Amino acid sequence: DLFADVESANYKSDDGRTLKIRAARFTDASGAFGAYTFYLQPGMAREEIGDQGASDERRVLFYRGHILVDAVFSQVSVMSAASLRELAGALPRPSGNAGNLPPILAFMPHHGYQVNTEKYAEGPLGLSAIASPLPASLVDFGANPEAVLGHYSTPSGEATLLLIEYP
Repeated sequence: DLFADVESANYKSDDGRTLKIRAARFTDASGAFGAYTFYLQPGMAREEIGDQGASDERRVLFYRGHILVDAVFSQVSVMSAASLRELAGALPRPSGNAGNLPPILAFMPHHGYQVNTEKYAEGPLGLSAIASPLPASLVDFGANPEAVLGHYSTPSGEATLLLIEYP
């Protein structure tokens, strides 16, 4: 089981601006990365927050180590990203191999990759949730495989690549 727990909080500044924050802790970085890619949308802009981050209007999504943070501002200010960078820096990192991303990610080609379409999953529910073109019933989940999916632009049109790695 990759998911450990979740915390949420609402903040309100003196001038009435609000911030809703949810943080999910996973047993390792693979879980946080998988959740990050699940919620990441193609139109989101990359942000230098945590290990990887992205934003879209008032929402900022990032992960650091084994923690995923989803922050929604009522109004974005110059200090919004700086505050989240400070928060990311204060988050603990998992020790040992629990802090490593899955090696399968290195096998995804970069040429033609459509930004923010990479999705990482473990288990049959995760594979189904990322809209895999391959049904979960055809994958041997007893062997604990990992899967990564990405969308690409090719001279022949759009393509979806799904890699499955068995340890």
